[in-house]
Amino acid sequence: MNRHLMSIVIVLSLVFSYYLGYLRGSGVLSEEQMRTLVILVASLVLISIEFRDKNVITLSAVVMLMAFGIINSSDIKDFIDLDVLGLVFGMMILSGALQESGIASFIASILKKRSHSLLLVNIATFIISGFIPNVSAVMLMAPIALSLGSNPVYSLMSIVIAADRGGLLTLTGDIPNIIVAKAAGVGYIEFFLNMAPLAIIIYISSIFGLKRSLPQNYSAQIRPEEEKEVKKDVFFYLSLLLLIATISAMILSDFLGIKPSEIALISSFIILSLGYRRMSSVLRRVDWNLLIFISTFYVIVGAVEKTGIIELMASAIAPFMGSIYFIPVFFWLNTLTSATMDNIPIAIIFSSMLSDMNCRMWAYWWGLIAATAVGGLLLPVSNVANLAALSIAEERGVRISFRDYTKIMLLPLLASGISATLYLLIYAII
Repeated sequence: MNRHLMSIVIVLSLVFSYYLGYLRGSGVLSEEQMRTLVILVASLVLISIEFRDKNVITLSAVVMLMAFGIINSSDIKDFIDLDVLGLVFGMMILSGALQESGIASFIASILKKRSHSLLLVNIATFIISGFIPNVSAVMLMAPIALSLGSNPVYSLMSIVIAADRGGLLTLTGDIPNIIVAKAAGVGYIEFFLNMAPLAIIIYISSIFGLKRSLPQNYSAQIRPEEEKEVKKDVFFYLSLLLLIATISAMILSDFLGIKPSEIALISSFIILSLGYRRMSSVLRRVDWNLLIFISTFYVIVGAVEKTGIIELMASAIAPFMGSIYFIPVFFWLNTLTSATMDNIPIAIIFSSMLSDMNCRMWAYWWGLIAATAVGGLLLPVSNVANLAALSIAEERGVRISFRDYTKIMLLPLLASGISATLYLLIYAII
């Protein structure tokens, strides 16, 4: 950590400590609440500045919460949402099978051979991102986009935007979607019907902002990528069949009375059972660190809820939540926070707060989901997909600095944020 950043962190820590002391002295916070809040805020700050691996930080926070007697071992199993973890794990297995079997590469190769339009590749990326992780969509489609058009930076950034915004299409499109939808009690079809129009509006406005912020005359030499032949074996067709079956079952989950997490776990069980020698390769593609991170942060937020802090936060903003004029404040608070730190903790914290308030003004729920995506564009470190795109560009001979990336993405963020705000206000009024 550089000296300037350390100075800022120290100053903010002193201000926060003083404010906590004031609240403690005024009787607003109990000692247990103060300790829990310090652990939560410290965890968020350390994660955002990448002081250590985020799992080390959250696991340390859980140990501290247990050491202070704030939570115990029986609380941990109650705090972790197994439905969310099951859905995330199942979709990771399915995504891994799509990549290991070559289906994802096969789709990408078809697009490359039959499409010479960057717009069509962007639309395909937007749709695909609704069903596979954003980072996977970027890694598949960015090389194709770089081979099209005369402006490689514009081509790459448009793919990053399409993947990020496309993740809003479905309940399983991104991790925050799963977390917030579970807390809101929203099904697959209801999620799609409400979020798809917003996702399209945000995507179009983001591309408009990108065209305004980036000059079209950028020139660079692109190194061609080596193409790999896709082998269509039994595992290829099994994965394709399971993909179609899983998506169909997700769409019909409300009518079938089956949870999306159960569908994802059944699909993953079939893949792992019939995958034979491919099973180990598919399991290696599972992001175990992410599963641990989600679990441990659920425990931290569970401790915050147990001590009554979320109830205090909810009661503090409850008088404003009934007004539609507070929707932009809520949306931009989450957008800017998601731009500077991991959006998964933001989704867990604020969905817990909305759930605790029994909020039924749906614009807040949709706004929370949209904010985690809109804010995820601003910085390279805001999203893993952003870093993957920059890495692919550098491998192909195009280097985009941290500063240049942020300057380019600022206008798309503002354009999409403003359009999302207007949509949410109209949604709340109607």
